[in-house]
Amino acid sequence: MKQGAAYEGMTTLTLNWDPEKVLGFKHGLFNISTMQIRGRSFTGENIANFNPISGTEADRSTRLWELWYQQGFWDDKFTVRIGKLALDQEFNISDYAALFMNSSFGWSMVSSLDTYSGGVAYPLAAPGIRFAFQPNENWTNLFAITNDNPNDVSFCNPSGPFTCDPQSKHLSGTRFNFTTGVFIINELQYHLNQLIQL
Repeated sequence: MKQGAAYEGMTTLTLNWDPEKVLGFKHGLFNISTMQIRGRSFTGENIANFNPISGTEADRSTRLWELWYQQGFWDDKFTVRIGKLALDQEFNISDYAALFMNSSFGWSMVSSLDTYSGGVAYPLAAPGIRFAFQPNENWTNLFAITNDNPNDVSFCNPSGPFTCDPQSKHLSGTRFNFTTGVFIINELQYHLNQLIQL
């Protein structure tokens, strides 16, 4: 559409707390994370395509991101996580995605275009529960059920100025939507190259 330059930035603050010393819960973990997003969308204003050129493009806001508690069983081979989750932190992502620039190498474009608000992914999270089973270092099975519409908006394409802006509703990230449908995802992961400890 036009040539130009844009600045974008994101700062995150994450607090993890192990409740074992205070409450005696072994293999537990409490997580809360917030983010402050600034700048403007180069993709929406200059390119107007469906695939953002950066994985950090989002509406300017200071928001609550994730808020969950995780409990591990059998030496953390099986974990249950419940709360406000962003699925793109574990699902549908490659360990090597950071090598590439545009956001499709993380949460895929198909996942973001075919779901409400771009899916239960950055910068949005939704109430849900996630189960993870990792019997050995190579295999992990992930299963999650979350709300399907993190911001409770009508279905629309989340990229570009011509459609809608689902992120502009509830910019604080404190919306816990339970009024729409569910999103169910299951992923079997095989980790080919394990890090060798010396």
